[in-house]
Amino acid sequence: MDSVDYIERIRERVRVTIAERQAQGEKASLRSLSLEAGFSESYLKHLLAGRVSEPTGSKLRSLANVLGTSVEWILEGRRADETLSEDEREVIDIWDHIEARDKKDAWLSTGRALRDSNKQANNDE
Repeated sequence: MDSVDYIERIRERVRVTIAERQAQGEKASLRSLSLEAGFSESYLKHLLAGRVSEPTGSKLRSLANVLGTSVEWILEGRRADETLSEDEREVIDIWDHIEARDKKDAWLSTGRALRDSNKQANNDE
């Protein structure tokens, strides 16, 4: 999975969660959600439109809190009862401190490593 697919999955889970809240009759306009999360409405619009390529962990945590879900759900599609390990939380914290120009290389390296690992696992079967 490349970084574009990963970001698209994050965007889709945010969209789904917003739609679920709206279907339940909750106030879930982009404006109200962004204000409650502590960032601009334009940021949330850009995230949902695909113009934010590297959302920060702190903004995702704020958004998850406002949406009544977990960062685990937004990042990985896991519900709150499927919590992140200490190592996974550490990776998120480290990610927030990596310079933007280095994130693309990190995404690509991680994607290649996962692809190679999956290929090796399939070959071992």
